[in-house]
Amino acid sequence: PSPVTSATLMKMAKKLELIPPERLEKIIVESAKTRLLNTVLGFVCLNCKWYTLMKVKDFIKIGACPRCRSRKIGVANVEESEIKKIVEKDFKVSNRFEERILDYLAFSSEIIEKYDGVGVVTLAARRLSREDIVRIAGKFSSINEELIKSIISAEKKALSRRFW
Repeated sequence: PSPVTSATLMKMAKKLELIPPERLEKIIVESAKTRLLNTVLGFVCLNCKWYTLMKVKDFIKIGACPRCRSRKIGVANVEESEIKKIVEKDFKVSNRFEERILDYLAFSSEIIEKYDGVGVVTLAARRLSREDIVRIAGKFSSINEELIKSIISAEKKALSRRFW
């Protein structure tokens, strides 16, 4: 098409778009941020054995164990009863499942100690490898749009890895 025709077609295409691409990206980022901040995780203090289920955004506000003020807090995305079993046994595990939970609690507590809120938000992401979590959390110093975009991108890659 000629330059005039191209310009006309572009204008018509923009009018037909329900949501412009720039705005759509902003909506995706905001909804992902809301999802991550409202994710409920099991938080466990590896120091005094305090534990609870709470939203990521609520933990970010307190930032440490409310009982002993320790920052050695691990997270687990499992039922509270599973966390309770491990805590009541003084972190002694009796099977592979509990061993994996305890290992992840130790890993995640290091992430939270080192990266604060950025670490917690990154840990709330779905299906990320430990390497992805460390890489993303290490790149950002605050919870911002770029962090969320990076998490979205890593989640997409992790999801596609499942099918290949």
